[in-house]
Amino acid sequence: SPANENPRGMRGFCWRIFFPELLRGELSAHFFQPFSGNFIAMLGCEGEPFFCLVQVLFHAVTVEIHETDNVHGFRILLFGGKQEFLSRGYMKGCDLAFMVHTSYGEDGDFEPANRGDNGCVFKNAAFLGKSAHAGFSPHKGINALYAANLAMNAINALRETFREEDYIRTHPIITAGGSIVNAIPSYVTVENQVRAANMDSLISANEKINRAMAGAAAAMGAGLHITDRTGYAPMYTNGRMNQLFCQAAGMLDPAHPIQPNPDWSTGCTDMGDLSCLMPVVHPYCRGAA
Repeated sequence: SPANENPRGMRGFCWRIFFPELLRGELSAHFFQPFSGNFIAMLGCEGEPFFCLVQVLFHAVTVEIHETDNVHGFRILLFGGKQEFLSRGYMKGCDLAFMVHTSYGEDGDFEPANRGDNGCVFKNAAFLGKSAHAGFSPHKGINALYAANLAMNAINALRETFREEDYIRTHPIITAGGSIVNAIPSYVTVENQVRAANMDSLISANEKINRAMAGAAAAMGAGLHITDRTGYAPMYTNGRMNQLFCQAAGMLDPAHPIQPNPDWSTGCTDMGDLSCLMPVVHPYCRGAA
C-alpha cells in the first residue's frame, strides 16, 4: 500500500556514462558510483531539483529548490497538475479526491474506476559518438545510432525478466537519429517511459534499462547521458469510493448499471500521487470521441 507521507527529494537526476578520457572536466556530480572497470556511472542533478511526492528513484537526496521556469508569473515545479497543487499546498484540508475522466462511453454514460494504475518514470537518453565520413572513413567514427539500436535490443531482451503481476511497460522511441546520410551519426536521442504497478518494480525495471543502455554505449565506445525524472506514483483506487460512484452512476443512468472494475490499468496519472496521501477514485464518463 502507498505510504502516507510526503518525502522531500530530488525531482530529476541523471546517469552520465563517460569513458576515462571524457571524465576530465565532468566531475560536478554529487557523488560517484563505480559501474565497471572501463567507465563510471556519475549520478548528479539534471537541471534544478524539485520536491517530489514519492521517494526519489535510486537515492534520496535532500536538496534546495531553485526553479526558474515561469508561466504567467507562477513557478512551475512539477509535470503533473495535481503534483503542482500538492507542492503549493492547495490540497491542505482535503480529505479525499474524486476525478472523472472522459471516455468513449460505448456501453452507457459511465465507467467505474480500475483497481489502480501504474506509476512511471520519464526518461531521456543521449548517445554521444564521433562523426566521420560514412563512405571514406567510417572506421574513424563512433556510431551513436548503432549504440542506440543496441540499447533498444538490450531493453527488449529484458522483457522476459519482468513479472506479469508488476505490469511493467517500457516503450522507447528514437527522437533524433542523425542529420545526414553521408556522416556517421554522432548524437542520437531516445525518449522512454518505464511504467509499473508498484515502486519496487518500477525502480528495479528502471535500473535494468539504464544498465542495458550503459552496456550498449560501452560496446560501441560511445558516451551516454541519461536523464530520469520522477513521473507519477502508482494509483490505488479506494474500493468504498468506487462502490459509491457506481451506485450514483446507476441512479443517473439506470439502463446501464455498473460494478467496480477489478482490472489493473497500465496507464499512468498524477491522481496516483494523491492516492499516496488520501483516498481517491478515478472513474470515467462519456464525452471523448
